[in-house]
Amino acid sequence: MEMGADQQATVAAVRPLIESLIGGALDKFYDRVRNQPETSPFFRDAGHMTSAKSAQATHWMNIARGQFDASFYDSVRRIGTVHARIGLEPRWYVGAYALVLENLLEGIGRHYSPWRRLVKGSARRARPMPASRSSRRRCSTWNCRSRCISRKPRSNATRRSRPWARR
Repeated sequence: MEMGADQQATVAAVRPLIESLIGGALDKFYDRVRNQPETSPFFRDAGHMTSAKSAQATHWMNIARGQFDASFYDSVRRIGTVHARIGLEPRWYVGAYALVLENLLEGIGRHYSPWRRLVKGSARRARPMPASRSSRRRCSTWNCRSRCISRKPRSNATRRSRPWARR
């Protein structure tokens, strides 16, 4: 797969997260399979679909292991052989992988979101406003504490004596 050791280590490091996300991603996938007239006949009943879901989860966890060795390729060949034997067209399983991967990437993106880290960090750094700032005069027009167009500009002397009045 032309993945270096660093890339394989990155994939392996995300494995616990993938393990927590794969069930939901496969649920969405198999709900779609169940509702598609072209794909639902490939499954005898709900038990058969559950078995396929379990095999699919194992396959995704093998990918997430990050070790693309001979046993991985043997497993992939077995899956391809089963798909060919039952007459499943590539467009269906390639589309399925895209759908599962989309759900996994959304979950990973949410987990590693820089916004999430910023929000977490700002919650730790949040401090109450000092009394000197909270007791500022309010603007008469908008009842705000900032300089706005309704307030007359102050002279430099006034700005120096009242730090809150600075621009």
